[in-house]
This record gives sequence, structure tokens and C-alpha cells, in this order.
Amino acid sequence: MRKTHEENSEVLSLVLKTPDSAANAAAVASMLNAIVVLIEETQSELKIDGEFSIRVNPFKEGSLEIPLQVFVTGGLVALFTFNPDLAKVIDTLKSVFDLKKYFKGEAPNEKTVQKGVSVGEITINGGTNVINIINQPRVELAFDRAAQDLEKDVSLTGMKVINRTTGEEIADIPREEFKYFRASGSEQSIDTPQDRNRPAIATLTIHSPVLQGNAKWKFVYEGKQISASIKDETFLEEVASGAESFRNGDRLIVELEIGEKYVAAILDYERTNQYSIKKVVKHIPRPTPPKLPMGLDGTDSE
Repeated sequence: MRKTHEENSEVLSLVLKTPDSAANAAAVASMLNAIVVLIEETQSELKIDGEFSIRVNPFKEGSLEIPLQVFVTGGLVALFTFNPDLAKVIDTLKSVFDLKKYFKGEAPNEKTVQKGVSVGEITINGGTNVINIINQPRVELAFDRAAQDLEKDVSLTGMKVINRTTGEEIADIPREEFKYFRASGSEQSIDTPQDRNRPAIATLTIHSPVLQGNAKWKFVYEGKQISASIKDETFLEEVASGAESFRNGDRLIVELEIGEKYVAAILDYERTNQYSIKKVVKHIPRPTPPKLPMGLDGTDSE
């Protein structure tokens, strides 16, 4: 009998204890990301089949709205009922979103922005501050990662940011415009897989073999200790039967798969510390020390 959706899911709540009934948005985002990564790594380590989907449930049907309250303390707060610095921040955020949409993912032209960009009946005057913000690698990378994640969720039809204090709409991004928020000038990242397993012929020094079960072996590779799963069933059968025996310092020549992710900010791949061995090509035992001449170790050299 096929299980229902409810039987195939568990509902978790992330609770951040605070007397203010609010929390720093970066803390919420990073903790959610940590839980997602933990669940994905657990699935990989336990070799659980199937595709895990982790979703945030809405308080009401039809949309998912996450309230964000932006506080500012110090400065002009005590002098004004209306805080002009906070208003500048909100206006700048709106300009960043508008310019990203206007330039359709391309790097903003500073001269054009300084003169003012007309979008419908609205003129966006970005200025140097907005250009500097858009070109910050940290901002580019954050937008790029967010755009990728938005595109992966096929149920999403768009995204909005609304100032609930004033009712003003800061950003309205339909699904077809998610791509405009990818890292500027990185067309390669759009066509290149964001995650990949790069094959390599490697020599690994055995640190901790696994003689039974499916746990990951530990090796020394390029001077660093790594953990790697082994997909070579023939080799694993030989290990289980005792046909292969190991000592610390033995080496394996293998077809190694190195997990990598594409980082738009540097236009290159970085390792994710995920390794798997597709095939063991050769087992090289640690060299046996030569026997000492008779009399030096108290035994016959023959």
C-alpha cells in the first residue's frame, strides 16, 4: 500500500528562544541552512534512497510571507520620530532590486545609472553607493545563490518584498526574472552545473580501512585527511572475504570522484569535501623493512 504524503514526512519547527519574539534574520537563515545541510549529509552517510525535499510551510495558503522587522539603534533615532537613515536604506534596497531587473543580470553601467534610468513611469537614480553595493562580491554571491535556489523550486511563481509599514512594494520579481539576479557577467555559471563530481586518478594512503559495513574509509590525499565512500563492489567483496588485508601506510591507486560546487564570485569550482572511489585500480602494500643481518636482531638472517 502506498504511503500518503503525511506518512512520508515529518514536521519540524526551528525554535529560537528569545523574549523579543523575534530574531536576527541572518541567524535564522544560517540555522535553516545548517539543518538542511545536516539532513542532506545524514542521507548521504546512511545511504538512504529517494530525494529529500525540505520546505517551509506558510501560515496561510497561497503564499509564504516571512515578516522581517528592521531595527536601527543609535545615531539619529533619538532626534526624529521618522528616521531618515532607515528610509535611505529602504530606498537603496529598492534601487538595487530595480537596477538588477533593468540590466537583466548584466553589470550596471555607472554612467547610465548616474543620469537616471527610466523604468515605466519611475526614474531610478542609483548613484555610486548603489553601484558599489551591487558590485560587492558578497552581495553578488548571495543573490546568485538565492536565484539558483528560487529556480530549483518549480512551485514558485515569483517573489516580492513589501514594506508593511508604508505599504510600498520594494521588489516584485516574477519567476522568469529570477535569472537576472545571478552573478553579473557569469554566463558560464548559468550553463555550468552548480555541483559536479570531477574524476581524477589519485593515489590515496590508507589511514582507517573499513573491513565490514558501508562506512566511509579514511585516507590521506594531497597531505590532508579525507573520508571517501567506495563504490567498487568487486573490491569490497575482496575486503569482506579477507582476500585483501591492510596496514596503515598501504596505498590505493583509484579512480576518484571529487565533489565540487561552482562559486560565481570567483568564477571557479571549490571542493565540497565529498569524495567517492569509483574503482580501485591497484593496492600497493606498505614496503616491508629488510631483515637485519644475523646478530643485530638476535635472529638468523636466513
